[in-house]
Amino acid sequence: MKRRVILSALLAIVFCLCLVSGATYALFTSESKVNIAVTSGKVNVKAQIKDLKLYSMDVEQTAEPTRFENGGTAEIKQDGSLELKYITPGDKVEFTIAIENTSNIDILYKVTWKAEGELVEGLEIKADDKPIAESNVPYTEWKESEADYKEVKVSVALPVEAGNEYQEKEANISFLVEAIQGNAPLVSKWDGEEASIEWYTANPTATEYKLSSAADFAGLAALIDNDATMLADGTGLPTEAETFEGKTIILESDIDLQGELFEPIGSYRQDKAFKGTFDGQGHTI
Repeated sequence: MKRRVILSALLAIVFCLCLVSGATYALFTSESKVNIAVTSGKVNVKAQIKDLKLYSMDVEQTAEPTRFENGGTAEIKQDGSLELKYITPGDKVEFTIAIENTSNIDILYKVTWKAEGELVEGLEIKADDKPIAESNVPYTEWKESEADYKEVKVSVALPVEAGNEYQEKEANISFLVEAIQGNAPLVSKWDGEEASIEWYTANPTATEYKLSSAADFAGLAALIDNDATMLADGTGLPTEAETFEGKTIILESDIDLQGELFEPIGSYRQDKAFKGTFDGQGHTI
């Protein structure tokens, strides 16, 4: 009988110790949690033409459907471009390019315009009251985005003094808004060097050229885009943009552009396109 009492007491003590031990563990239980949320930056810009107005001899045409006084038309196509048909001297169209910046980071942007058709060379085109005479090149430099919304005023006119050579001619004009992240480097140099076109000027009539450096590749862009600003002395380009039609460009080594931005070769310039053959030989740019 006495032994049973002792055994029961020992079991009770063990049970109590378990409770104490469990309580002790509970008191010191903890949880450490760290939440890290990362959202990448996004460049997002939208542009559209709005507030299209037609004028003939400075008189706004308001009749429906809207046409110029002599029956010509100005229409915004589904791709956002402006199509002009059968306009006569003294006709003018005005509109606004609405640029909406919905990026979640600071950006830089510029506007490039492209025009096609036989009527183009007779037109006077202005953006924000400044003439933009040459088609297919940026009419603005890279600009900082000062607000989430910006408007560019554009006018396209066939001058009163325009000749008969523009009768029954057409034109299609489009504007492109390009945007990049705000801290992107904007340089014409490649890999710390100015563009080199020595490989070309040594024999401009050759049918095969070899490129081996970033500077050589930059020279290819300068020749096709006819951009002397990329060259060290600003000279050496042919009188007209080089298309390399019927010629072959051979890449002899890998090229590292060191993350530098550059104007795409022949970008948005149909009259300055690369028309030759580019043989990369398996190398990487």
